[in-house]
Amino acid sequence: MGVLFLSYMAFTVAVAAYAIYAMRRASSTGQENMAPASLDSFSITSAQEGAVVRVIFGTVRIPGNILWYGNLKTEAIWSGGGADAGGTDPVIIGYDYFLDVWQGLCQGKVEILKTYLNDDEESVQCADVVFNDGTGLEYPTEPGEWANRVPGVSHVFHRSFYLGENQTFVPTVHFVMRRILTSPVNDAVLPNGANPAAILYEVLRMGGAGVADFV
Repeated sequence: MGVLFLSYMAFTVAVAAYAIYAMRRASSTGQENMAPASLDSFSITSAQEGAVVRVIFGTVRIPGNILWYGNLKTEAIWSGGGADAGGTDPVIIGYDYFLDVWQGLCQGKVEILKTYLNDDEESVQCADVVFNDGTGLEYPTEPGEWANRVPGVSHVFHRSFYLGENQTFVPTVHFVMRRILTSPVNDAVLPNGANPAAILYEVLRMGGAGVADFV
């Protein structure tokens, strides 16, 4: 009787152990087959068609306006596997997401002094940065031939912008910008900011005034 009972218990334990193993395998297989988020699943926080282009003077902090995004890339994040994990197979627990992002800034000529990501002073993690201060010819090729290239507007392109682990939205990036004055006014740039006379000169020139109008 004791032998039969022990045999029954051993059989029961073996069946239970196999059931647990099968459930773990099924769960692992489901995670491995889980697809990453598609581009349609992403939320964009600062894309406004027809937004007013800022004209800045001195040093200001402004948000970038997303003009285009695309070329989504993903990298699987694996966990488990090996002897330390009890012999289970490794499984995908999430994805790192990378996205090309093109952002309009303000009227040029300007320079970027600092970058804020999620209100923290830090640079965007990306593979490459293309910056146009509003006077150059640097434009990203990724958006294609139909991209709107507004003359005189500064913009920045982040190639493979790292969004984060399981992050499916593009955060607003803020830039501390400074206007580069090209005014002939003496002392156009002062220690505490821009010379008001130089600002007036540039505003009038932007409004259509000619150099001869100031003689």
